[in-house]
Amino acid sequence: MSTAETGFYSEIPDNPSKSNALPANDSIYETPCVQQKKLEDTKDTTVRGGLIALAIFLAMVIGLVVFGLVIIIQLQGEMRIMKEQLEHQENQSFARLKSLEENASQIIYSNLDEQQIQINQSVEDISSLNIFYENLAMRVIQDSEEVNSKLTEVQISLIQSIDDISSVNRSQQQLMKLVIQDSEAFNSKFDEQQIQLNQCIDDVSSLNSSHQQFMKSVIQGSPKNCKTVNREYAKISNTTGGVFDIYPELGDNPVEVYCDLVTDGGGWIVFQRRMDGTEDFYRGWNDYVNGFGERDKEMWLGLEKIHQLTKDESFELRINLEDFNGTTSYANYRNFSIASASENYTLLVGEYNGTSGDSLAPHNSMRFSTKDSDNERWLSRSCAEELRGGWWYNDCQYSNLNGVYYQDGRNDTKSVNWFGFRKYQALKFTEMMFRKNE
Repeated sequence: MSTAETGFYSEIPDNPSKSNALPANDSIYETPCVQQKKLEDTKDTTVRGGLIALAIFLAMVIGLVVFGLVIIIQLQGEMRIMKEQLEHQENQSFARLKSLEENASQIIYSNLDEQQIQINQSVEDISSLNIFYENLAMRVIQDSEEVNSKLTEVQISLIQSIDDISSVNRSQQQLMKLVIQDSEAFNSKFDEQQIQLNQCIDDVSSLNSSHQQFMKSVIQGSPKNCKTVNREYAKISNTTGGVFDIYPELGDNPVEVYCDLVTDGGGWIVFQRRMDGTEDFYRGWNDYVNGFGERDKEMWLGLEKIHQLTKDESFELRINLEDFNGTTSYANYRNFSIASASENYTLLVGEYNGTSGDSLAPHNSMRFSTKDSDNERWLSRSCAEELRGGWWYNDCQYSNLNGVYYQDGRNDTKSVNWFGFRKYQALKFTEMMFRKNE
């Protein structure tokens, strides 16, 4: 065997089984040129993979840039729409103010100086709002220019070096954060301005309502009581009268009352009525102070209103009564008034005349009491709870017109009763009213 052959066999690994088969590793047959070629192919594959990954990354970055531009364009569009809406609202406000100015008379102008100041303030607020949004639009445009500058820098950085991609990505994230923060600040400021604008609209609406109320009082002649009302201006009308607004003092807000325009010459302000039992009169102190029920049905006008209407002048009181047999009677008291809240609305009545018998004089100078506010002189009992009503009780009563309404006309101390007329028998109809003494 030659020396070359001996060398060839010496490179073959040991074969423990002593078989003639060669090892499975084919590399022993590759020449150095073949191995070098495979190594180059592997490097080419790796480079191509890196370039593909780089291209994908560049596409993602460009997508983020485009997304930012789309958001900015949308924000600009929304701001234009908001500005147009605000201009439209401003035009409407100016048109409404102009209409008020053209239709008002000299008398109205003299009484609306304060409202005119409010209108001028509203116009100034709207002008300030318009200036704010114009400044805001300029700021957004400036921010847009800054964004475009940033995007240009990003593109240059991408071309210059792959290593700068991470830095560009961080800059992009910061830019998006600034855009979001600016958007949130804009929304917050816009909400504040919208609230101010709504307040301006409410002020104008309130001014319009005041104007209408004033015009109504001028047309009706501002009746001070039921003697000077005009039936044509009744809110609700029926055979005996109707519901009206009266103005006890010049410039005061109107008081809604039922006026009896028929009984004994009319001019009566009705402050109590029982007729069908639909209204619950077993109520607390606040209800009796403020009043309850509908003016043309079962109702109580309210102790505070009665006090305010009777505190300054002399009034007479009339009480109409009817039983379930249709028999009627009445009681008149020459002087009538209700004291203030500090005196628990003490009852004050004068000389009696009528057909029902005097069942109110025993309650004269008594304080008003309810189930939750016992102001009686006697501490041993609560007449308001015992008789289930609200009245000027005097241990306990000779009349109880705010008691329990019994439909069967039974004899019961808790009933709506007037002792001088039918003792404790339940009555079908009662009405208490007053008017100014002649």
